[in-house]
Amino acid sequence: GKRVNSQFKLSGKTGPPQYELTANYRRLIDSSIKPNLGKVNGIFTIDGEFYFSINIVENEFGVNVSKYSNLKLRAFAERLSYNRLKVTSWSEKTDIMLKPGEKITFDASGRLELGGFSRECSPEGITGFREYKIDSRFNYGALLGKIGDGDWFFIGNQKEITVKEGGRLSLRVNDQKVKDNTGYFIVDYEKE
Repeated sequence: GKRVNSQFKLSGKTGPPQYELTANYRRLIDSSIKPNLGKVNGIFTIDGEFYFSINIVENEFGVNVSKYSNLKLRAFAERLSYNRLKVTSWSEKTDIMLKPGEKITFDASGRLELGGFSRECSPEGITGFREYKIDSRFNYGALLGKIGDGDWFFIGNQKEITVKEGGRLSLRVNDQKVKDNTGYFIVDYEKE
């Protein structure tokens, strides 16, 4: 069959198309691919851009596919290894919990294409495009962090912070208009 977005196999010449999920999808609120442990129903994502609502009822298998722009949910950043995360324009939360007094160091790389009208950017972001930023203090497309319900802070290519108020770490691209973005940042981190 024909490959669609390299995540599906489109088959059948008559009737509605049928989609087959491959192995690199994960639950929306998980940071990594895990065995489903018997739980099939739920919302899954690939890189946060596409969402799949999967339901199995009485041996009937149903998958609804939506683009991120149709949903208000944001995916967890994908865990690539012990201290490495993949941050896309569609992700925000991480599985990292921080305590007061801990130090965390970030080292970020990668490139994003911020829509058709803009050029590529690194985690440092680019100037301009104020109307599309989630926080106007920082460059458009820059890598930002937040702990718990605190304020966003600039990470860029590198940053070291000492945690004041504990909570879950969020990592986000400084862009509100994400549906036409491509690419991702790789974020390595060390906690002390």
